[in-house]
Amino acid sequence: MVRSLAVKRHVAYFRRCLSLLPYPYTAVDSSRLALVFFAISALDILGALNPTTNGGQQQQQQEEEAGTVTAEEIANWTEWIYSACLLPTRDAFRCSPATNAGPRDNDDNDDNADYDAGHVAGTYFALGALLVLRDDLGRIDRAGMMRWLRRCQRPDGSFAAGVIGGFDHDRREREHEWFGERDQRFNYCAAAIRHIISKSTSSAASDDDIDVSAVRAYVLSCVGYDGGIGFTPSGFAESHAGLTYCGVATLRLLGDNVLAESMPRLPGLLRWLLAHQVAQVNDNDDDSDDDDDVVVAGFNGRLNKQVDTCYSFWVGGTLALLPANSSSFSHTGLMGLSQVRPNVRYLLSKTQDELTGGFAKVQGDRSDVLHSCLALTSLGLCADVIRAVGNNDKCDNDMDQDIKAIIGLKSIDAGLCVTQATRDYCEQLRQAWTTNAHFVNT
Repeated sequence: MVRSLAVKRHVAYFRRCLSLLPYPYTAVDSSRLALVFFAISALDILGALNPTTNGGQQQQQQEEEAGTVTAEEIANWTEWIYSACLLPTRDAFRCSPATNAGPRDNDDNDDNADYDAGHVAGTYFALGALLVLRDDLGRIDRAGMMRWLRRCQRPDGSFAAGVIGGFDHDRREREHEWFGERDQRFNYCAAAIRHIISKSTSSAASDDDIDVSAVRAYVLSCVGYDGGIGFTPSGFAESHAGLTYCGVATLRLLGDNVLAESMPRLPGLLRWLLAHQVAQVNDNDDDSDDDDDVVVAGFNGRLNKQVDTCYSFWVGGTLALLPANSSSFSHTGLMGLSQVRPNVRYLLSKTQDELTGGFAKVQGDRSDVLHSCLALTSLGLCADVIRAVGNNDKCDNDMDQDIKAIIGLKSIDAGLCVTQATRDYCEQLRQAWTTNAHFVNT
């Protein structure tokens, strides 16, 4: 039996996670900002955020009755991101307050800076969460952030997690060295950061911009024989769905709208992505007279691996970024070529926790914040496809329980991994920075 989407349970789950996390999360405390982003973004997808509320008594009462997030919670989350994770230099964010090395007596010569460095992933998660919360990013140094981001780029075009280094007294400047492995995820985070803030500095025509050609060349050098993207530029590294999403999204955020011109193995990539949807037949265990078996089909990330909730987005999001010929699918790309409804069935019936909320990595596991958010993001993309095609054979010409369950989710922007409404807000900010206009959040 295909289950419905337990919206209220999921909202309660993410609000609970933003208040108190169970002890197993201690192991990932150094990435606390990532958990905050996933929880806040998921609440946005569920329609539980109302960032523009005026906080009036009647509005607060309506929010409490509906179980949605209050204005006070939004203000508290916004303040925590800034106060706990923004560096004193205001040009980058740390991933967690756990890495705060203490006060800095002198911004130009302080050993604490070596242990309390900005992180590319943390900065992306902070900016993403602040956009979801409809903050105007007025407390960061956007020009300084672009300079910091450029320092994070290696000569081969890839991005490090960040930079550390001591102070050179002779030259009166800080030396720096890169830390962190070469990882497509850092390239993606860097491209997303640039996309969000670059219009404010006109950096595309200045020395403060990153080397766009170099990062594009690095990503393309990691394309494998099968069209997927791996860790290294050898071309023989095993392709991975998560890394493939990061690579394709990086190219799109850098302005490669026509991927056919930059991806040499685009047809192979499409075949490779679609091959990662794994179908299984569920016995119909409900009490109806319908004896037909129900097909569920999630995704895996590598060949011969177990189906995993997060790959419903890593694969689906990549497909959504690939250009479609029909204008009807301009927003969802080629995701409509996948088995959309079986993927919905898989997420709702196999990994959803209807009792406490959230989604698990695999069937039988406990829910966690990352997989819960990516499950909802995937379901949002599926809802976008269903809305785009209408009641055609992709939906079996009906509106059954599984389709009704997700059709109310917000539309998704696969590039920034946020709702389309949040992406639109980001573009409004960028436009205001470009024209030096005063931005008013309505």
